[in-house]
Amino acid sequence: MYELFDTNPDPGKTVAEKNWGLFFNNGTPKPAAKGISAMITLLKDAGGGTTNPGTLDYTLKDMPSTGDQLLLEKSNGKFYLALWNEVDNWNEKTDRAITYNDQNVTLSLGSIADKVVVYRPLTNGTTAIGTYDKVQNVKLGVPDHPLIVEITPAGKGGNGDVISVVASGDSYNGAPTMVFRVDGKEVYRTDVTAAHKTGQWQTYSWTAKDVLDGHRVEVGFVNDLYGGTATMDRNLMLKSVRVGDALLLNQETKMGSNGTKVFTVPHGPDTPPAVEVSSKITVNASGDSYKGAPEMIFRVDGHQVFSTAVTAAHSQGKWTDYTWTSPTSLNNSNLEIVFTNDLYEGSSSKDRNLWLKSVKVDDHSLLDREVNVFTDNGPIFHINLDAAHAVGLVGVAPPNDALHLGA
Repeated sequence: MYELFDTNPDPGKTVAEKNWGLFFNNGTPKPAAKGISAMITLLKDAGGGTTNPGTLDYTLKDMPSTGDQLLLEKSNGKFYLALWNEVDNWNEKTDRAITYNDQNVTLSLGSIADKVVVYRPLTNGTTAIGTYDKVQNVKLGVPDHPLIVEITPAGKGGNGDVISVVASGDSYNGAPTMVFRVDGKEVYRTDVTAAHKTGQWQTYSWTAKDVLDGHRVEVGFVNDLYGGTATMDRNLMLKSVRVGDALLLNQETKMGSNGTKVFTVPHGPDTPPAVEVSSKITVNASGDSYKGAPEMIFRVDGHQVFSTAVTAAHSQGKWTDYTWTSPTSLNNSNLEIVFTNDLYEGSSSKDRNLWLKSVKVDDHSLLDREVNVFTDNGPIFHINLDAAHAVGLVGVAPPNDALHLGA
């Protein structure tokens, strides 16, 4: 990092020396600043766990000679592996960026991990681009900027109750910060980046070492900011708070100023089990890469909830499951699987495509045959979890030739 702020305004970007900051001269963050902020959010440690560093047995297959890596461990026992391709991405003669394709790399762990979550902070912030449960090998697309892989080894997720909060926020000069406390001691801290104004919600969770029956649990908002109008107001929104099987909050609640919601966890025998209302989307996909991999996003009722680069090579018969879990049931919702970066330059070998093999919501199959999504947009499904089988395809986002259904 060379400079925090641009030295002087330069709207036309005519003087290079005035444009080396992470922030524009008026304080607006550039993509690099947002990416660094996302990495800080992902990698910061609330403490309270072990101080004895562990080891992680892993190998990287097909990592390029220009690739680099850094392994970190948090006090809760989770590992964070940063991977990037250390290449020159700027042409000094033409003053233009050099574009590189992601490098296909396979991460192989010495044993099965409870969970692996992949983040791409520069382009996707703190939103995961892939989540894998009970895996030992994960295929990754390593770009020329950091890819963060969160690895929870078996047995490191904690064996006690899970504090799970579905939250959203109004961001203003930064996202709202939420903390969890148990009996007055802070155990978890995160920035809530899900945007309330666009209907986004995200589940934030922390696992205790023991059962929390009878303990006091607090959910706090700690960085309120108000600039004088409704559009200049940082707020935290809660939708549900659950500790173990105890559902402690089940209605949308606004925290408009710094404060804390305090709950006493009831003892298990006195509490009926909470009803599970989450839904999991699983899409088995593959791609034809050309000057980069195809990008796939999920939309639920028009709101984007997940995005990823599909690096599995269709020409080699490779397929990968991509998953996203909704904190609430998706019954009677519309799901779109969208291809966003189509590219075709005159021949089949210069054609970027997205392929779908199956689409499931929980145990319900919405698609069970190979489909080629060969132009931008994609299929739309209506989800009816009350039906015995899949409800399935109800339309195609325009243009209408964006989908080939096999025989």
